[in-house]
Amino acid sequence: MDHRLAIEVIPNGHELTLVLHGEMDQNSIGGLRACLDELDSQWRSVVLEMARVSFIDSSGIGLLLEAQSAFGVDLRKLELRHVDEQVRRVLELTGATEFIPVASAID
Repeated sequence: MDHRLAIEVIPNGHELTLVLHGEMDQNSIGGLRACLDELDSQWRSVVLEMARVSFIDSSGIGLLLEAQSAFGVDLRKLELRHVDEQVRRVLELTGATEFIPVASAID
């Protein structure tokens, strides 16, 4: 089974959208971690478009929480959009949604 996480980068003014496709687990998040670490501070808002993320484990949640913390220090905004219902439930059960803004669910 393919467990890669593909990332499509879409700049829009001062907002950067990262469209994620795949699973967010220990074996797949390295590319996303590198991408988030290398972001220029010009991006005041970063959106993770997660409609096509089908799975997230504790490693993926940890990465999101680390990124949210780092962005907060720089007064930047990180937001999750269109989170799959199963992934949203995992985020809610772990309490991650108390720290990371989650916009709308997919229908």
